[in-house]
Amino acid sequence: MYAIVDRICVNIISSLYQYLFVSLVMAALFMLLYTEWKKSGIKTVLHNWINDFKNSKEYRKIYVLAVYTCLILFRTIFCRQIWGNPIGNVLGNWSFRFSDGTLSTELIENIFLFIPFSMLILWAIKDKALKGKSGLIRICYATVKISFLFSFSIELCQIILRVGTFQISDLVTNTLGGLIGGIIYWGCCKFKLK
Repeated sequence: MYAIVDRICVNIISSLYQYLFVSLVMAALFMLLYTEWKKSGIKTVLHNWINDFKNSKEYRKIYVLAVYTCLILFRTIFCRQIWGNPIGNVLGNWSFRFSDGTLSTELIENIFLFIPFSMLILWAIKDKALKGKSGLIRICYATVKISFLFSFSIELCQIILRVGTFQISDLVTNTLGGLIGGIIYWGCCKFKLK
């Protein structure tokens, strides 16, 4: 009987702990919407959102960036199981095989995850991210900085929330993906100008 009660308590506490962060984020977003809703009504809020989406290119760009950022956060933080030791493998996996010999695609996945992210950042908030300069060096610097800081924030959240492991390999590959995305964005801009 003790084992059953213990198991139930652990499962309940784990579920509360695991989904608390995403619940707080979603509740904060809902309360922002609710505040506007309360001031002007749901019809006005929806009408304003639709109008902004239809009429503002910048609004649509920010929306697409927000969707992709949420996809990354759900993949890396929100939809993960609790880990026993979030700092158990700080260096991470630097090869295409795990220590037991099974295939690992983490390196490639991390790179490909951040290529669109950095391209969308530059596409959506280019003027703010680049401060008016669009040379290759400036783009590379901005995408490395943004990708590293975003990736580092994810890794810290994984430690705090115990929903993954802090890994230097993730920081490096995510930042590399951001750099590649920045170079691709720069190349697309150069091609578009010609």
